[in-house]
Amino acid sequence: MVLLVDCRLKSLLRNIHLRYVIAVEKVRILQLNVNLKMPSVTKGKEILFSREWLRKIELDWTEIHRLHDSVDIPIIDRSNPKLKALLNKYNSVFQEGLGTLKDLKAKLIVPDDSTPKIFKARNVPYALKPKVESELERLEQSGVLSKVEFTEWAAPIVPVVKTDGRVRICGDFKVIVNPVLQDITYPLPKIEDNFAKLAGGQYFTKIDLTRAYLQMEVEEDSKKYLTVNTHKGLYRYNRLPFGIKTAPAIWQRTIEQVLQGISGTEVLLDDIVVTDEKKLENSS
Repeated sequence: MVLLVDCRLKSLLRNIHLRYVIAVEKVRILQLNVNLKMPSVTKGKEILFSREWLRKIELDWTEIHRLHDSVDIPIIDRSNPKLKALLNKYNSVFQEGLGTLKDLKAKLIVPDDSTPKIFKARNVPYALKPKVESELERLEQSGVLSKVEFTEWAAPIVPVVKTDGRVRICGDFKVIVNPVLQDITYPLPKIEDNFAKLAGGQYFTKIDLTRAYLQMEVEEDSKKYLTVNTHKGLYRYNRLPFGIKTAPAIWQRTIEQVLQGISGTEVLLDDIVVTDEKKLENSS
């Protein structure tokens, strides 16, 4: 007996509605002409997509992963007088370049009896040298790095090639200061707590902070631990770099302090989510 049935099958990602034919214990997807075994299901339970089904049925995963809203996403009207006034008032926030946290600096705590270490510069592949030198120059011009002649602490660098072809320079601080650096206990928020605090919002805005850690300056006494040794000489970080083991805790604690008291706002490292029930308040 063959029976034409409309049924909802539940995957781990979303509900998917399919029209199929049941024949004995097999399912034939009409549009794809694929024979699949019908999974055994306890009466009253929902059918779960199996791996075999997922391999045979070519789903549009891009569409499945995309978030959908029951209403059209509103377009922000930049001609709105209130919005224009805010953009003009805080124009510096939206300019190109690296921002700086005001009146808040990172402090690294290292025991006085710690032994300083200096590592020689590592070899850089010839193909990467121009990009590394260009990035060092850019960081120096932006105030992130300063050239120095003498140091008691020095870490080698690790050039990381990004997807756009540019190079990110990271200090390998695990070989010098991280082992002796005093830990900072400050937990990252759980995603469940973030969602709970954002409940009730209708409009959401995500703010991605550009090179977040580097927007935080370092106290003068802590800079000596942030020297890197390159084929172009010694450079010292003036801002909190990636690779310091306490950087995530320092940044999370600081950015939560900055946003304290602002309702409808949650932050996880360099991502800030702002929500409100009204479009204008969220847009601004």
